[in-house]
Amino acid sequence: MIKLISYLILLTLLQPVHAFTVGFSEITKLNNVDFEEVNDLLLEEINTRGMVISYTSHAHKMLQRTSKQIDPEYQTYTDALIHLFCSARLSHAITKANPHIISGCPYSIAVYQITDQPNSVFLSYRKSELKEYQPIINLLSNIVEEVQSALD
Repeated sequence: MIKLISYLILLTLLQPVHAFTVGFSEITKLNNVDFEEVNDLLLEEINTRGMVISYTSHAHKMLQRTSKQIDPEYQTYTDALIHLFCSARLSHAITKANPHIISGCPYSIAVYQITDQPNSVFLSYRKSELKEYQPIINLLSNIVEEVQSALD
């Protein structure tokens, strides 16, 4: 019985993926993975789909740099990048359906590591309930799923 319980605990600890929603963000937690590997897989998956990264925000560096003036003890992230990219085909379709959702492009996926969870890397993207934006949500979800699959 103790062996069974130990085995179940080990399986639980080795779970590589956990997805959840916080506010407007869909978040996927990847356990026991390397930040750079996850980031490289994310970039590769975006490029494989024919999209180009238009900008990468080094969010953790900006937060660390400004923490001196705002909160000197702030150390939330070990690393945090936000990649912005777009699909011309999808953006044309969604803005044709609703020209007021132009701010939905470029799309973004964040990859980050939280200081107090050094063995986990998170992927996050914004969600929307707008039916016209669902093709974008599907794209972002599929990209994250492919990154997860590549780690299995």
